[in-house]
Parts: sequence; C-alpha cells; structure tokens
Amino acid sequence: MKKRQMIKYLKTIILTMVCISTICASGQDTTKTKKIREYYFALAEYSIVNISIKYKRQLKNKTFFKIGLVNLSASGNSYIPNNSLSYRTQDYSVSAGLESGFEFRRTISDKFAFFHGPNASFIYSIRISYVENPTLPQDQRKNTFQSYTGGIPYTVGLLFHLNNHFLFSAEINPGLFFTHQEADSGSYPSQNRTTYSADFRLANKNGLLSVAYRL
Repeated sequence: MKKRQMIKYLKTIILTMVCISTICASGQDTTKTKKIREYYFALAEYSIVNISIKYKRQLKNKTFFKIGLVNLSASGNSYIPNNSLSYRTQDYSVSAGLESGFEFRRTISDKFAFFHGPNASFIYSIRISYVENPTLPQDQRKNTFQSYTGGIPYTVGLLFHLNNHFLFSAEINPGLFFTHQEADSGSYPSQNRTTYSADFRLANKNGLLSVAYRL
C-alpha cells in the first residue's frame, strides 16, 4: 500500500465519522420526550496517562449516538547514564484520537443492560527521542516515530446502573485496524522507514472500564 493510498484511507475514516454525526443530527427523534445524555470517563489500558472521554446521547428508546476523544496520553522522561561515554537521552510521547458510532441497548434487569454497536476511529501518536550528543549536528540528535491508525471497531459491553445518575460500564472493542507508521532516525538516516499494516484485534487489549454520569 502506497503512502498516498493510506492518506486517502485516513481521510475516508474522518469523513465517515463526520457523516455519522450528520446522520445522527438529522435522524433524531423529534418528540418532546427528554433524551438521555451520558458522559463517560475511562482509564485505557488501566493507565492514568491514557484516558478516554465519551459523550452519548439517546436517539430513540434503545439507540444512542456516541462521540469521544480516545487514547489521550502524554509522557516524558529523561535518562542519564552512569557511563561517561554515553549521553543524556530525553523521550517524549503524545497520542490522541477521535471515535464516533452508534450504540444499541437491551435491558437485562433493573441494574444491568447489554449494549453493542459499530464505530469509526482515528488515532495519531508520536514519540520523540533526543540524544544530547554535542558531537552530532542538531538535526541528527532527534529520532521521531509517528503512527496513524484508522479503525472500524465494534463495541460489546455491559452497563451497570449504580443509581439514577451514575453508571459503570465494561466493554471490549474488536475491530479491523489500518496503520501507517513513519520512523525518522536523525543519527542514522539509512534506518528511516515507512510501513503499512492491517490487523484484526482489540482496540484496548485489556478491555475498557468506564464511569459515567447521566443527565
């Protein structure tokens, strides 16, 4: 797959997400019944540096539209070697993504509900490693790794009603994902590479646990 084709695919993913939002806005139930709105917060991969924030709005009795920011993370660290022949290294990484889709619910009991539905997602991440080696020109001290991932995950989960306003959900998101990666090695340009891949996997390998507030 060529780079131009991958970029075209990523644009298609983003356009699909916009279309979902447009269809949602035009297809809402126009009755005066108050619609349920829910706000979700999750620690992805059970890490305090990787979070997801989602908003869900009821369209019909058992149908919801959802949109959110996923895989939000940022980190940085500095490594100072004990060896005087090595140099200090600083590493930084950032990631952010957007996801939208539909959700269909089925009540199991007063406390539990089963939900499922299709989504479209796009995630960007970048990792930068900077070596403070004064013998190298500035442009050769930095190594950069970037990743662009478009996906079509399908959510399957269980919703637990703590009370009228607070909920707890557990879900998995298997799906098909396409990834474009770029590695730029400043100190070793011959190692620069661009790769493309497609795989079927879980969007969050350990599942996703969320706390929600309902209006």
